[in-house]
Amino acid sequence: MQQGKRSIKIGYGAAEAGVAAVELMIQLYVLKFYISYARLDPALAGIALALAVVWDALTDPLMGAISDRASFRAGRRRPFIMAGAVLLAFVFPLLFLPPVDAGQLLKFCYLLGSFILVNTSLTVLSIPHAALGGEISPDPSERTALYASRLFSGNIGLLAGTLIPGALLAAGYDGAYLGAAALISVLVLASAAISFFITRGFDSGSFYGSTPAQNSRLGEASGHAGAATGEEKKAGFATLLKLVSPQELLRQWSSVLSNRIFIPVLLAFFIATFGRTLNSSIALYYYEYYLDLTEEVVVLNILVPFVISISISIPVWVIISRRFGKKIPAFISVSLLGAVGSIVYPFFPTGDLTGPVMMALGGGFLVASVVLLDAIVADILDYDQLKTGLRREGLYFGFWRMSAKIARALSLAMSGFVLAGIGFEPALTEQPDEVSFRLALLFGPGVGLLFIAGALIFLLTPWNPARHAQVRGLLVRRHSRPLAPGP
Repeated sequence: MQQGKRSIKIGYGAAEAGVAAVELMIQLYVLKFYISYARLDPALAGIALALAVVWDALTDPLMGAISDRASFRAGRRRPFIMAGAVLLAFVFPLLFLPPVDAGQLLKFCYLLGSFILVNTSLTVLSIPHAALGGEISPDPSERTALYASRLFSGNIGLLAGTLIPGALLAAGYDGAYLGAAALISVLVLASAAISFFITRGFDSGSFYGSTPAQNSRLGEASGHAGAATGEEKKAGFATLLKLVSPQELLRQWSSVLSNRIFIPVLLAFFIATFGRTLNSSIALYYYEYYLDLTEEVVVLNILVPFVISISISIPVWVIISRRFGKKIPAFISVSLLGAVGSIVYPFFPTGDLTGPVMMALGGGFLVASVVLLDAIVADILDYDQLKTGLRREGLYFGFWRMSAKIARALSLAMSGFVLAGIGFEPALTEQPDEVSFRLALLFGPGVGLLFIAGALIFLLTPWNPARHAQVRGLLVRRHSRPLAPGP
């Protein structure tokens, strides 16, 4: 191995900084921007965000399957990472350039179209990137460390997505949202370029005896090692075209949804992401109208400590996973996060920062356990290979990212309807007391119960370290080759 372990981990994780910055700015600001600034009806804003799910439901698994079967000189994942970053850097600022003087229908169509473009760009970048982490090393501990690096870089992106818009808004900058989107687009390009160049040579997907050439044989589970031949590479484009057929899409969906180990993890992740997005989308409203805190105070005193807490907690969860595994620590963390949030958020006193800051620090530590979930998905893919003979990180992480996008879009849509349902009036600078308290109930028990439900479903997953060790042993014996070393 020519590059050190640490440099590979850092380089792999880098691209998540741009992805996370974009996603956080979407979660925190898009709904509020279109309701309060563009004056789009809350229900219409929610519908536009939800409709984009239909497109994502097709493109996310499809992008993953394409990257599983692609065969470029630069690798099967890395070219998509860079292409997606370029596209995202171009379209993301467009999301914050709506025709504010137009009618409701035109603003609705603009939000729908621009949001689809942004989500498609995220798909091209993020799914191959997530899949790449699952195939750099077959070792469970190394995978956890790789996804920990990805989460750490993501937290850098969260800080950027929090501080850049917050600083421009605090300075009273005209066009603060557009300016923030443009600056974040630079981060998208820079972080993706780092991952692209540092992970060169680790984009083959060849451990455990499965290669991109073998993966390209639709419906065939070849279980032996081998390099792609010239004929296979020439046929690659035709193979990729077959992926868009309804029959192949249905086959891919059926294959993943029949994995009884993966489905509980996917469902738990969906519910938790739904709750997290609901939390993010109404957070500024909760702090402003219930606790009487300005947006600038919230960003600097609550959101920034929250992200910093996540960052410094990541190594702790890596150590915990090596000692106790991934499943039980993740269950305890998410359950505790939901229970504590349900109890404390409706009862924080107005104007007092002590409770929210303590919750941000403690919640950041618990949220950092999310690193265990991505690593568990990568581990479950070993079970899938045992069944199929194929390495399909792209397909599975395509479903993983798709579920997150669907959860976010549905949650954002629900946020718009719920805000309207509880009597929230965006034109008012001060909400009635009963509306403010409903916000607190939604932000606390409403979100917390979703986290608890997700944790309980996750606990049902029939997967543990002993079973994974058994699967890895069977794979090694099947291919009669030692495990590839981790980064």
